[in-house]
Amino acid sequence: MAAKGKKWSLLQHWRQASNAKRLGWIVGICVAIATPGISIWDHYQKDDQFNLEHRPRVILNRVPEPRGSFTCLVAGKEMKRQFSETYISFKNIKNGDAITVIPIHQHQLLPVRKTGIPFFDELPHITNKSCGLMLRPNSDDLQPFPLNAGEEHFIDESNAAGVTTLTSNEYPNPVLTKEDRFIRFDTFCALYSDEQNNQHATCKTYKYIPANNQESFLCDGSPMMGSFQESLFGNCEN
Repeated sequence: MAAKGKKWSLLQHWRQASNAKRLGWIVGICVAIATPGISIWDHYQKDDQFNLEHRPRVILNRVPEPRGSFTCLVAGKEMKRQFSETYISFKNIKNGDAITVIPIHQHQLLPVRKTGIPFFDELPHITNKSCGLMLRPNSDDLQPFPLNAGEEHFIDESNAAGVTTLTSNEYPNPVLTKEDRFIRFDTFCALYSDEQNNQHATCKTYKYIPANNQESFLCDGSPMMGSFQESLFGNCEN
């Protein structure tokens, strides 16, 4: 027992206390330490929930529509492509405003006979994490625009053309010929920012189905009509 009038140290109190009292002290200390942390965590959780509920969400709400014929021609060392006008629609389906929306449209023709060269044989690898990062605007018609909550925006993209070289230092002979058949894929994206300047993106990939319902076609310069069908891959959102 401590001498009269002399205060016990914390260690002495601990040694003299019963197990039940020690447990009560431990619980009290843990609660005192944890309470501020729980409050901070709860604050951030509520903040995240608010931002999630009030952020914009821009989607391609309609299947894009090609408005004319498409042609491609493999001739010697080049592949030439001519794309028709395309009607595209974006909609913001959530509560927040999208301050800037950058629309993107990219075309790719994949050969049925694989060349062994990823550039020709594969579509860009699109995941939710990398959504839109590898894509860049490639048309003067696809200018940035704001999109408020609930609004829809329509774009008439004009004709586009492209030329792909079929040779290089590594493969001096053309890797594709006029006998090769192709399947066309189009990727449409919206890169957009919210009111806190957070960046978001959504992408959808569509397969081009010629009017004759044959999935593949020759690039012999013949014009073809067709429509888009949503693909099971090449889609992302973040």
